[in-house]
Amino acid sequence: MTWVLTNKKLKMDLPLAYTRQGTQLFSDQLLVKKENIQILLEGYIIPRDPIYSEYQNYRSDDLIVKLYKKYGSEFTRYIKGVFLIIIIDIDQINIFSDRFGIKKFFYSNNSDTFILSNKLDHITHNAGS
Repeated sequence: MTWVLTNKKLKMDLPLAYTRQGTQLFSDQLLVKKENIQILLEGYIIPRDPIYSEYQNYRSDDLIVKLYKKYGSEFTRYIKGVFLIIIIDIDQINIFSDRFGIKKFFYSNNSDTFILSNKLDHITHNAGS
């Protein structure tokens, strides 16, 4: 899986998965749209013990939506796994990583341009141009 999130006009070899107000998300994986939010999950997740019996049969995207709606940005306290999750919710984009940061992402933020990606070469090839 490869993804790039930016506010810069880029020519990418990846499909455009999301665009709004100058922010673009390119990804070789489709965003999952649920209950007015969009989700990109890299990795895997399962519910933690305190809520395991209630959520054990949920698909990953449904689990993310339910917990995000219930706990907001604290929802990662209720999941475990190896993951990087991008949630696009109305006018904000949130990125969540597992507590050990196993799924890496990189970023460049120069004056009015930002680029985030899970591949460093997308940053180095596009940050200065």
